[in-house]
Amino acid sequence: VRTIALFVGSGKIDRSYILQNLTHEHFNTYWDTTCDLYKRTLDFLYKDHLMLSQAWLPYPNMMIPLMVFLKNIGGDFANMSEGQFQFLKFWYWSSIFSERYSTASNEVVSRDARTLQRFAEGESILNKGYLTDLRININSPDEILSLTSKSSAVYKGILNLANYHAGGLVDWKNTRRLSFNEELHDHHILVRQSFRLGEVTE
Repeated sequence: VRTIALFVGSGKIDRSYILQNLTHEHFNTYWDTTCDLYKRTLDFLYKDHLMLSQAWLPYPNMMIPLMVFLKNIGGDFANMSEGQFQFLKFWYWSSIFSERYSTASNEVVSRDARTLQRFAEGESILNKGYLTDLRININSPDEILSLTSKSSAVYKGILNLANYHAGGLVDWKNTRRLSFNEELHDHHILVRQSFRLGEVTE
C-alpha cells in the first residue's frame, strides 16, 4: 500500500495520507504492477544471495525503495548497469548494518525511494549527508559476538552476509542449496575458516 502511495506521486506514505487520499482507482491502476515488482525484487534478492529467505529479510521496508528503483529501470533488474548493481549492494548492506530502518521508517523509506529513483534515472548520488546516514554502526568484533537475538536486524544481516559470501548456504545433511522459503535453523550454520600463509579467510 505504501509503495502504491509512492507511485501516486505525493512522496508521502504515512497512515493518514493513505487513508485520506488513496482511492480504489489507485489500487486498480497500480496493484498488478506493484505485485509484479514485489515478486521480481524478492527473486533478485534471493537469486543474488542477498537474503536467505523472505523470513530472514532484516527490514521488509527495504523492499519499497528497491521496487521503486526496479520500476524506474523498466521492471527488470537485467536493465541495470554494473555501477547500479554495485551501489545497490552497498546501499543494501549499509542500510542493514547502520540500522537505519529501526526508527522513523516512513521517512527513511521515502528518502531512499526518492534517492534510488533518481539513481535509476542516471543521476549520481554524491550527497555527503546521505552517505553519512549509511555509516555502519558496528565498531568491533565484540559487538557482533554480543548479538544473540533472532529478531535483531543485524543478527539477520550477518546470516544473510554469510549466505552471500558462500554463494548460497547448503543443507545440514547434504550439499543441496537451501530453497527460497525452506525452514532455516540458524544455529546449524557453521562458519568455516581456512588458514593460508598466516592469514584467516572466512
